[in-house]
Amino acid sequence: MKTLFVFLFLALAALSYSQQFQRFGQTPLDGHYWDFQGNKHVGKLQVYCTTQMRAGSTIKFSEDGKKKQKLTKNQVKSFLIGQDSFALIQNFSPSKLAYYSTDFAKVIKVGAINLYVHTRRVTQSTGYYGVGMGVSSANILTENYVVRKSGNSSYIAIFNKKSFTKYFLPLIADFPLLHSKATTMKPREGLSSLWLLINEYNEFKKGNP
Repeated sequence: MKTLFVFLFLALAALSYSQQFQRFGQTPLDGHYWDFQGNKHVGKLQVYCTTQMRAGSTIKFSEDGKKKQKLTKNQVKSFLIGQDSFALIQNFSPSKLAYYSTDFAKVIKVGAINLYVHTRRVTQSTGYYGVGMGVSSANILTENYVVRKSGNSSYIAIFNKKSFTKYFLPLIADFPLLHSKATTMKPREGLSSLWLLINEYNEFKKGNP
């Protein structure tokens, strides 16, 4: 029962996050950001996910009625919108063809394993017009989990069977019972249960550092 409650809570949180990110780029939202000197700046943030991996997320910020200014990743270490925190993560591949040197991701869980959700905009074909008319396409938002184990500087995107088996399972190998349970999961089940697996692992590590 407890597991079901946690799963439903996390699923609702994910939905809320997805809806919030859909608003990014459309409406400035109340929030604040921290720069690399530790200074807090309060105002309105407008965040847009681009289709360019080199650019990643772009941020516009305004305060006290001043003109919006575009912020770079050299200026923003982390930011908060509503109750959602976002941090700058580095050197990760959210798909076989995509790579980011740096970009922002929502902080989901902090502990022995940190869990993030990275959102990016991708171009997807929506259909074929006809002979000589080409193919239609649209930009859509897609999300991927990214993990980082405490004490390790590597950020790893978990998005398919290979990344789950090759990269995630070794992270929980020191919790044999959980590792055994995760190993028997089908790929889709493992990915959809990642929240719960990390939550269980983090709870275990609190008593077994």
